[in-house]
Amino acid sequence: MALLEIHRIDLACTKVEETIRFYEEIFNIDFRRFEEEWGHGYRSELGDIEFMIVSNEIVNVNAQRSRHQLHFTVPDVIRVTSIAKRHGVWIGPEKKQADGISVRMADPDENPLVFVQLQLHKSEK
Repeated sequence: MALLEIHRIDLACTKVEETIRFYEEIFNIDFRRFEEEWGHGYRSELGDIEFMIVSNEIVNVNAQRSRHQLHFTVPDVIRVTSIAKRHGVWIGPEKKQADGISVRMADPDENPLVFVQLQLHKSEK
């Protein structure tokens, strides 16, 4: 069966508040607190994808870092890098590739991320 779409992103984090602020600023979104019988978390949307952040303690996750690696296409890698610097996270060097540029970094909970800025082909400009 082929992957058709991502339905939801769930992150279990140690540094919940810092991670929420990081993703809110990177993607210009707002997380809303929600309550469930098991505890609380925070929800937002990335386009049509639900994005949820909860505490490691609530969901009993033992991993301390690198629980996922997400790749995002963004219109401006320089802007994302600037925001990441303000959050004091690890940022790798920009990497030029045939179809654009990318940069690897970590979110405040030290989970690896890749942001890619694709260059438009002349026929798409």
